[in-house]
Formats: sequence, structure tokens, C-alpha cells
Amino acid sequence: MSQETDVGEPEAIKWGVGGWALVVAAFMIGFINFPLRVVGWQFDHLPGDAIDNRLNNFILEHGYRYVTGRANSFWDAPAFYPSQRITACSDAHLGMLPVYAAFRVAGFSPEGAFQGWFLLPFALNFAAAAWAIRRLGIGYAGVAAGAYVFAFAIPLTSQLTHAQLYPRFLVPPAVVFGWEFLRLPRTSRLAACLGCLVYQVYVSVYIGYFLAILLAIGLFISVVRYGSQLPWGELIRPGRQVWLAHTTVLVAAGLALLPLGLAHGRVIGSQITDFVRAIAPSPKSWVTPSQFAAVVPLLTEPNSQLEGEQQLFPGFTAILAVGIGLFAVIWSRPFGGRASVVAVAAWSVFVIGLLVTPFDLVWLYRPLVDLPGGSSIRAIGRIILVLLFPIAIAIAAGVDVVVGWARRFGRTGTALAGVLAVAIVAADQLLSPTDGVRASTWVNGRLSRDLVVARQNQIRDAINRHPDPTLVYVFPSVGEGPDGWVTVQIDAMRAAQDLGIPCVNGYSGYRPPGWDAFRDYRSLMVWLQSHQTPPSKLAGLVVIGEPTQEKSFWIW
Repeated sequence: MSQETDVGEPEAIKWGVGGWALVVAAFMIGFINFPLRVVGWQFDHLPGDAIDNRLNNFILEHGYRYVTGRANSFWDAPAFYPSQRITACSDAHLGMLPVYAAFRVAGFSPEGAFQGWFLLPFALNFAAAAWAIRRLGIGYAGVAAGAYVFAFAIPLTSQLTHAQLYPRFLVPPAVVFGWEFLRLPRTSRLAACLGCLVYQVYVSVYIGYFLAILLAIGLFISVVRYGSQLPWGELIRPGRQVWLAHTTVLVAAGLALLPLGLAHGRVIGSQITDFVRAIAPSPKSWVTPSQFAAVVPLLTEPNSQLEGEQQLFPGFTAILAVGIGLFAVIWSRPFGGRASVVAVAAWSVFVIGLLVTPFDLVWLYRPLVDLPGGSSIRAIGRIILVLLFPIAIAIAAGVDVVVGWARRFGRTGTALAGVLAVAIVAADQLLSPTDGVRASTWVNGRLSRDLVVARQNQIRDAINRHPDPTLVYVFPSVGEGPDGWVTVQIDAMRAAQDLGIPCVNGYSGYRPPGWDAFRDYRSLMVWLQSHQTPPSKLAGLVVIGEPTQEKSFWIW
């Protein structure tokens, strides 16, 4: 293969059966190492803890019920009754709802469909990254290693409680189409790039927002380093017809995002800037592995409540590849060749890392927080999930170079070099087993499916004892353990949802004004009466558990 294969052009050396086999093997190893380890061979576990991911399950099930005619309004999920627009208080899952709905239509239970919804994005992410890296002109071993890192890297495990962040399959094509547009500004490439960006926002607002930052920084670096090689005439003065087409695409993308922006903007509001900074990645976050990693942590964050947001270490091979890639910017290579791809990718990772990381009194990201709605993106360390693609590019290119050197030893040497390189990358991302000495590290990473269903069924059976239930509330006292009162909110929401009944219980990233985990009958009735709850609803109110004299349970 040529050292400087142009973007989008076919490789000089086609893949053989061995090349495809290595890519498939890389996927299978990564799939077994991470997502299958989470759900278990018997599919007896759900991803994450008993709170946030079950909220995802609740919202997805509400969406399914809406599209099948069993819910009247998509944006009014039946929690926090009688508050409205509850769906907009968290990820609406519009982009991935068809996947969940397909599993439900196929006969899966809500929990079974959620497992399918969790697993499928890993295949989509791997396939998208493999396609994009190959389109950048990199060989089979580099594709296998790079796609492995994007789909299965260690930082993903730190977000096991937020599985809505995993579907990122539109990040690689968005980057590639944006890169190709800079080289040859065709309207179709601009439309493809923005189309991927828009749909990624609908899949996950966080990932879509971070993708926009990556595209912007990548553009900035390309202009700074390769500005003299860019087709400025076609970019700035493309002609009236092309300019009109480009403008139409930009306007269409903005209009496509407007409904989602309005829906969330009316509910979420802004957060305190100090809170956003408090959970921003510190310098040592970038070398702090996830608790699920087999590698011994180099550094640890003292605040255990923020572990998932402070563990961004992408692996030793990733740091090495990005570090070497930074020097690619000084090589005199044409824009569009492999050196320029690696340079822009590596520098994008480095610059964005500097942007989001506070350094004492200096925090370059602060102006973005101060923008209207900017602080609603609270956990900016999650940008690592998008940075895994430029990291994957750097790793893939490095592996491609190593395999290229090994070609002097013939087919056997080439094959061995490819297999060894992929094996090193996979070993770098190895996770701890779910049994044995380190099994305790998975306490917040996977949850017994039978336990979840049993708790929900217990509440559902209690509701069914009422002859005509119309509304449900479960007192926090029903919960057990330090987070039991929170868990019982989700238990109640899912149990009532299965029966098609709204509930006063609720949990989300943003709670309605005035709502609390009501501890007694008086506060519960004040809430319901102040919101003009119809008498017909109150007549069928089912209250489960015992009131307490404790102070408010809500700690957010």
C-alpha cells in the first residue's frame, strides 16, 4: 500500500481472507471482553447500576408504548405525575428508539429489549469505525486495531451507568465526510457530514455536542497547518448555485435540530458553572484507568462519586500513538495523505484535552459554559468517548506502518506483525473478570436482571390488589440500603408503566420544581392538589409503603 493513499480512494493492496478474518476476530475479542462480560453468557445481567440505566429503559419503553399507541404523548412520560414534558428531562432516545422497538416487536421483554439495545451499538460502532478508517486508506491490521479501540476501549467502561452514550456510530462517518469535504467541497459530502451530526444529536445530545466540538477543532487545525493547500476558491467562492446548495444544507441541519433543542431547552435550563468545573477532567484523569480495567491504576481520584467522569485513560498504546502523531504535523506531506490525517487527529485530541481540562485558574472551556445552555452539558469529561475516534486513527496508522515494515519478511511476517499489533492493543484494553478476586469491581457495572424484575413485580402485585388503580406512589421507606430510596423510584416507575398507570414517583437528571421524594401523606397530597389532580385520579390512588418523619430524601 502506498504511504500516502488519498482519502476515499481504494487501497493498492486488496484485503484477503486473512485480513477480513483479523478484523472479525478483533470484533469478537472486544465483544466478549466488554459488552458480553457485562450482560453475561446467560444474559442474566443488565448494564450499570440500579438507577440511571433503568431510567433509560423506562424512557425507551415509554417511546415504544407511544409508537404502538399505548401512550398519548411522547414528551409526557408517566412519572412525576402530574408534571409534563418529563421525557425532555433526560435523553429522549429518539435516535435509538427504533432499535429498542424492534426488539420489543420481536417479542422481547422490556429488560430483554434493553439488553439488545445495549449490545447492538457495539457492533455498529465497530463497523462504522472500520469503514471510516479503511476509507482513510489504512490496511486491515490498522482497521482491526483502530475499530477495536473506538468500539471497546477502557474509557467506555467508566460510563456503564450511562449506556445512552454508547451509540456513537455516526462519529466516524461524520469526521470522514468532513475531512473529504475540506479536500473536495462537494455539497453531498457537506450534507453527509451534517446529516451524521444531526442524527448523532438525536441519538445522544452529549455525543452530538462533543462531535461538533471535534469537527470544529479539526477544521481549525487543518486551516492552521494545511491552510495553503486547502481549496479556498471552492470553499469560499464556490459559485452561486453551489453556495445556495451549501446554504440550504446548513439551514436544513439547523431546522432539523430545532425541535429537539426546544423540547429540552424548555425543561433543562442551566447548571451552576462551578459544578460543571468540579466534575471536569483533571490533568491526572487522563492517566487514571477505569476501575474495571485489568491494568493497575496509575492514579486515583479521591472523590468516589465522580469516578466515572474522572477515569479517562485510553490505554498505553493510545497515549503512545497520539504522542507520536503530534510530530506528524512537521512532516512535509500533502493534505489528504496519511501523515496529515494522523497529524490532525492527534492534535485534535491534544487541543481538546487542553480545552476541557482546568489548570488552576486557567480553564479554556469556561466561555462555552457561559453560553446560553452551555452549562447544561455537565459532564464534559465524556468527550473522551468521541476522542476515541481520532485516537483510533492514530493507532490504526501506527499499526499500518508496523505492518508495512514487516512486508519485507513476506506474507508470514506481515501476518504475524498484524496479529501481534492487534493482540497488543486488545491486551491494553483488557478488563477484569466478573468472578474471582476482582469481581467486586463490577458491583456498579452490572445488575442482576432477576433481582430487578422481582422488585418490579412486588410493586406491581401490590398495585393489582386495588380494584381500579389509576395512580401510584411508593414511599421511599420501601427501599433498602443507602440508595434504596432512589432505586424504589425506578422500581415504581417501571412497575406502574407495565400496568399502563402513571406514578408520582420519579427520577431523572432534572426534577420538576416542587417535586420531592415525599415522605408523608400530607406532602404527597399537597403536591397532587396544588397541581389540580382530577378527583378520578385521586379515587384510584395506590400508596405503597409507610410514611416517615425523616427530612427530605432528595439530595441533588
